Amino acid sequence: MPVNWRLLSDSKVLPDSGLALDDALTRSASEWGSPTLRLYTYTPCVLVGRFQHVPTEVNIEHCQSMGVPINRRPSGGGAIIMGPDQLGIALIIPNRIDGFAMRSSDLMHQCASGLIRALEKLGISAKFQGKNDLVADNRKIAGLGLYQPNSSGRLFHASLLLDLNIKTMLKLLRAPFDSTEASTNRYSAVSKRITTVRSSVGTDFSMSELIETVRAGYEDEFGVRIESQKVNSSEQQLADHLVETQYSTTEWIYRDNAPVRDYVGQSSIRTGAGDLEIKVITAGDTLKSVFLSGNFITSDNAVHDLESSLRWHTSEPRALKQTIAKSMKQNAKAWDSISEGEITTTLLRALNQSDTSNSNLTAGSCFGREIAEVV
Repeated sequence: MPVNWRLLSDSKVLPDSGLALDDALTRSASEWGSPTLRLYTYTPCVLVGRFQHVPTEVNIEHCQSMGVPINRRPSGGGAIIMGPDQLGIALIIPNRIDGFAMRSSDLMHQCASGLIRALEKLGISAKFQGKNDLVADNRKIAGLGLYQPNSSGRLFHASLLLDLNIKTMLKLLRAPFDSTEASTNRYSAVSKRITTVRSSVGTDFSMSELIETVRAGYEDEFGVRIESQKVNSSEQQLADHLVETQYSTTEWIYRDNAPVRDYVGQSSIRTGAGDLEIKVITAGDTLKSVFLSGNFITSDNAVHDLESSLRWHTSEPRALKQTIAKSMKQNAKAWDSISEGEITTTLLRALNQSDTSNSNLTAGSCFGREIAEVV
């Protein structure tokens, strides 16, 4: 692995120019013999993932009324808000260097290890969880994504939360169950599932300190020196071209990447620990998200671990049962008054309810089958 990496750092970048530069650096990665680590902040904006559908994920009217621009990342992942308190991280890796994984899932874990090391320096124990999240104490602290445009390089994207205004986020993004939950309930639910660097190390911790910590984390994790440099002229020219032809265009930002609609289902049960309600969001045969609520008694960590393990999960009942069993076994003491069967049954009933309104599912959909047999 190369000894020296390049560090690029800037602040308050516009969404179109910021995303275009990440893309340009990735397309030009073969010009460099080593990775580039870019650490930067945006002006306030909403960024959706490469394959998301803007009207599904974003409250467009609120964004317009608040003057918050919307754009689309080249990388995958979910919709996020960015601004002065969210650190954008782009690690650009030339394809023809040794030491980096070839499989996307392995590369995601490898690139995230630098962030995990950085957070360790701050006394925050983080781990990779689910499809593309870093969590601390089972609460999301960073979102991750990947992009590979050609044979030149690969891009690892991350957004690390120094701080977050959850009320603003809920105005700009379409939170799950917007139409059925009171705003106070949504705020409480999201607050329990998200954490920030400042909530752990104090409100005086600055973005400049976080940038230096992340740089040091990657240096330690990969055994390299990361030295500040500047974008070269050819990279900047390509970035300017991509702003004009892609990242400032409505065709790119609002393109329809979601032919399969999201559907919502819910079900409840009375258990020995109290009332439990499970709500699900599905897309086709994929279980996108699961949310547990009610007056039941258990630990937050157990709930968050179970929810995370079921995100972006196949809806096949036996696979769901196995995942639920594994998560509950890992937190056995917390689930001593709620059984695996109760959770599995309630989840499948919620999927059944989603199934009744989901005309996009194939005839072989497993949402509406096998509850008794599986449980």
